[in-house]
Amino acid sequence: MRALAAGWVMLFHLNAIVNSGTMHLDLGFAKIEVTPLFTLGWAGVDLFFVLSGFLLTTHLLEAARAKPWPEVLPEYLWARCRRVFPAYWMQLAILFVVAVAVTRALPAWFAYLPGHVVMVHNLTRDMSWAVNGVYWTLPIEFAFYLALPTLAWILVGAERKPGRRRWITLALMVAALIVVTWAYRYIVFRLYESSGVPMLVWAISQLPGTIDQFTMGVAAGAILRWWQPGISAQARERLSTLLTLASLAGVVAMVYFLHFRSSVYWSGHWTLFAWHTITAALFAMLVFGIALSGPLARFLFENRVVLFLGTISYSLYLWHLPIALWVSQAVDMSRVNIGSFALLAVPAIVAASAASYYLVERRFMARRTVQTIEAKGKSG
Repeated sequence: MRALAAGWVMLFHLNAIVNSGTMHLDLGFAKIEVTPLFTLGWAGVDLFFVLSGFLLTTHLLEAARAKPWPEVLPEYLWARCRRVFPAYWMQLAILFVVAVAVTRALPAWFAYLPGHVVMVHNLTRDMSWAVNGVYWTLPIEFAFYLALPTLAWILVGAERKPGRRRWITLALMVAALIVVTWAYRYIVFRLYESSGVPMLVWAISQLPGTIDQFTMGVAAGAILRWWQPGISAQARERLSTLLTLASLAGVVAMVYFLHFRSSVYWSGHWTLFAWHTITAALFAMLVFGIALSGPLARFLFENRVVLFLGTISYSLYLWHLPIALWVSQAVDMSRVNIGSFALLAVPAIVAASAASYYLVERRFMARRTVQTIEAKGKSG
């Protein structure tokens, strides 16, 4: 799933750099417009948010069952910092060195560097996109990490309740957070509707405006945890295939729907408030279906290429845009299309991402594994 999310965002940026225009897939007997699959690739960010909610909820609830909260929370937050910051700080350092080496001067974004170091660069619109166009999502994602313990505490309490009350608690939590999201988006739209789309994008994407996506993943993780023990292996596989097919079809339908409503999206159309929520629910269905591990899900998401790209997906997300922009400055862009540009840029992107993962990310994750083994050995 991480491979799909990072790959889709990368495809979106590659296409934006090339500016391909309208694209069609010629099947011989018919032509299908595939433009929306490129121009709406930013929806991969929504998928990242949903997936984070699902995975972190699963891990945090499992940890809360084994340990008291005072032990769980520091370990959880330290693990999140160790997972996110090393590769990010390393890239900041490399981008700074490259900028100074090329221009022989401090980069224009140098003044924003302190905010980026502590990951509060979403405080202003200009700072959000000053260094790397994908950085705007990182403070939002980290804010999810800070919000999750409260949501998990509610779910831990719900687990102690009898069946129906447990589900009512979950439903009320999800409904409340959707209301908060829609209310925030509406208020922000009214405040910034005359300020232009860039300002609206920045303001409406802050945490209250995206918590619905994370919440859908949280809900999917809780549902799988509470409902899965009572389902047979055959039923799991059938349900997995059904959910995988239905959710993929639903996501594609939502992408095409928004593509043909794009002219009214920023005018206050209902899609501005509800599209992300509906699509996030479909992403949560997809995550749920894949977690049930049916044959179709395994075929699509457990092959070696996808697993490798998923493994390096965080670094892939960080590195794809700077490298794509560097490649675009080194070639005659009037002579390339999206296909040829991808052939030039993607190998370099994958190579840099793999280096970042194995030289930085993996080292810090391996350190945690060693510490866990040592702790278990001492307690034993």
